[in-house]
Amino acid sequence: MRKTVLLIGLMAFVSLGAATSIQSENVTIDLEDETVEKNILFEEVTSDRITYIVTHNPVHEYYVEIEEEEAECEFTNLEPGGEISCITDNYENVEMFLSYSTSGLVNSQNDANVFRYTQNIYRTTESHRLKVILPQGTALLNQEEASIPVVDPEFGEVGSEGRRIHVAWEQSPSITGPPLSFQIVYEDLNTDYRNAIIALVMILLVAGFARFYLRYKTDSKASNVFDSLTEDQKSIVEMLKENEGAMLQKDIVNNSEYSKAKISGLISELEELDLVNKEKEGRSNRVDLDKELM
Repeated sequence: MRKTVLLIGLMAFVSLGAATSIQSENVTIDLEDETVEKNILFEEVTSDRITYIVTHNPVHEYYVEIEEEEAECEFTNLEPGGEISCITDNYENVEMFLSYSTSGLVNSQNDANVFRYTQNIYRTTESHRLKVILPQGTALLNQEEASIPVVDPEFGEVGSEGRRIHVAWEQSPSITGPPLSFQIVYEDLNTDYRNAIIALVMILLVAGFARFYLRYKTDSKASNVFDSLTEDQKSIVEMLKENEGAMLQKDIVNNSEYSKAKISGLISELEELDLVNKEKEGRSNRVDLDKELM
């Protein structure tokens, strides 16, 4: 442990020699996938290397840009933390972009999620801003239900990005002061309610698919039946469809070129195929087309 502290102290001393001060440091942490992005503006760099100390582990898949160009960097793993050292030929107002993935920023405590993050200040820093984006489907815990501060420091500003909540702090830290420490306590939203919504959506999707399938199957069957009819039988079916599926037999005769006997025979044929239904109505017959053919 003593060796670790000494090593970090040595790295900090070297870093101080490589960059005299930081004008601004903007850190964004996305707890959805535990990725960290940092935009750092160095006022002055006094070496051909920029060094930056990360105060937590692990650091995976790091990527660095200096002045919007990918930088050649080396990473030295420390416990805890690590140092990223990059070659540069820029010396004033040098902008660095750093991104990496990590883990262990969130722990469970009494059915809640607790985010903790510490940032050591090794250089004079005019402005430090940290923004933490909570995972989708979560919300800050009610302070009355928590045994520890939900947002610490308490001046953190709470906002939202669509369906996701974020907390942001901005301050001017002191190089001689204690490390910057941050904490957020949040919870998963009611999973039973979400599961009920998901189940309802699934039921509606299944019902819609079933309705579509039955309609498709019915239309396919009706199409096959219609195609198998004779041209005379088709003419009767088409006439019934044009009249909302029902006509008096005498009206069918009056609207066709066939005789009463011919129409009577065609309707009988369609009736045997269960495609129409004939019932007595007054002095004529009412002919109803099967709904599947409508």
